[in-house]
Amino acid sequence: MAMKKIKSWDEIPHFESEDEEREFWETHSISPSLANDFDRPARGPMARKMREARTMAPNLDDDTFRRLIELSVVEEVDPRDLISRFIADGLREEEKRIGLADRR
Repeated sequence: MAMKKIKSWDEIPHFESEDEEREFWETHSISPSLANDFDRPARGPMARKMREARTMAPNLDDDTFRRLIELSVVEEVDPRDLISRFIADGLREEEKRIGLADRR
């Protein structure tokens, strides 16, 4: 079944739950032209998580933050959990690189 392309932000309904939002996005996708329009404020259950994720990673540039959110949607993981996972993975790799991992 082909995904329905959303061409206007007005086509996206108000979601009452994350499950409802997830079900919608399983059958819908953003058109390429709309995908570049990030001036619209986020809404719905994921909007709160996006704001909270932004407070955890305030120094991320917009493109990196957008990639984080997209990955969290694809993996169906809270963006805050991804941030924590990436930090833990990065620390582990850096500890290995400089030889601290052997002491733990």
